[in-house]
Amino acid sequence: MELRCPYCGTKLTQQEVASSQAPVCPQCRAVVRVNQDVKPNVNATVPPRRCRHCGEMLAPGAVLCTNCGTHCRSGMNMKTIQAAGKVGRLGVALAVGLGAALAGGVLWALLAIWTETEYGWIAWALGGLVGLAVRLTTRERTVRVGIAALLLAVLGLGIGKVIMTEYFCRNYDILPVKRVEAMLALLEKRQNTEETALLVADWMIEQGELPSLEELEEQADGDGPEAEAAEASLEKTVREYRQRATEKYQALSPAEREALLRDIRLDMMAYWYLEKYGEAEFQPKITTERLEEMFESETLSEADLDKAIALYDSEQSRMRKLALKKFSTMPEAELTALEAEMTAEHTQVWHTYLEEFYRTFRMNVFAGLFSGMDILFFALALLTAYQLATREQLSGKE
Repeated sequence: MELRCPYCGTKLTQQEVASSQAPVCPQCRAVVRVNQDVKPNVNATVPPRRCRHCGEMLAPGAVLCTNCGTHCRSGMNMKTIQAAGKVGRLGVALAVGLGAALAGGVLWALLAIWTETEYGWIAWALGGLVGLAVRLTTRERTVRVGIAALLLAVLGLGIGKVIMTEYFCRNYDILPVKRVEAMLALLEKRQNTEETALLVADWMIEQGELPSLEELEEQADGDGPEAEAAEASLEKTVREYRQRATEKYQALSPAEREALLRDIRLDMMAYWYLEKYGEAEFQPKITTERLEEMFESETLSEADLDKAIALYDSEQSRMRKLALKKFSTMPEAELTALEAEMTAEHTQVWHTYLEEFYRTFRMNVFAGLFSGMDILFFALALLTAYQLATREQLSGKE
């Protein structure tokens, strides 16, 4: 026989019916008489009940506790379940917002690189994109959501700036630094076409195959329109020299290329040897220390100083030829050991120099990418991201 509670309609089990002539309903705790033939009536008087979780009195026929949200039959707390669902939706919104920030930052940087112009309004649009992405994936409109959207917008803007900085640093042709990189690559035997072309161009200048760049470099090392024109001319000349050097190098056979690079390494080693041992071994008529003293002297005329510089250059050239001659007669094992000593010294010094230079250079380029308008558009982007993520309504209806 099937027996149901006449008050809430809950079906009683056979065990509950057999245990007593007046079993108690497990749902509403009302007494059910076995021979009672009454249809379910939710308006009937029901014995008072208390919530099993918080002890609050429950209304007759209540399914949920209005105080703590506990389900009367299962005992599950519905507020906890809803809070867990809200956190889950926020996690999805943050993931979508992160994707929008990354995509927006990368696209902004690529557009700036392609057009060689940085558009501030795109930064503003990036903030709107992040805020909208967060808004569309969660219904929560709280301060924490707004702060999360704001921080994601900061991340996207920062990524865009970092990509621009890295690109402009790598493509900014600083001749002295490129020479150091090329010589370092040669010593470590990892040269590429561009680095090798620069070294071959310098070698061709040393051999008199190409005109010297000293005059242009001196003119470019200054201020004003003339210096800017000289710098532009220097860049153009260096590009031409590299092109000619590349053509010369590619026209050589593998054996000729190896011989050329060896000559360049020996030339580098001659300069290093002179700096470290040359003056003590070859006894020049004027030393580096003496020339520095003459520069600091206030009694020497300009003509005397020019003569001293000319003598110093002549002595350096003479000692360099003597060093190369010495290398040509030196046993291979001794020459290899000397080259290893030079490589160990130079690689450490040059790596340190390049690390310091590029760290400072990147910071300067990054700071240079921020102008007054950039700061304005950044502020607008962050405000837009926050407002879109937190406002309950964007217009009269939503």
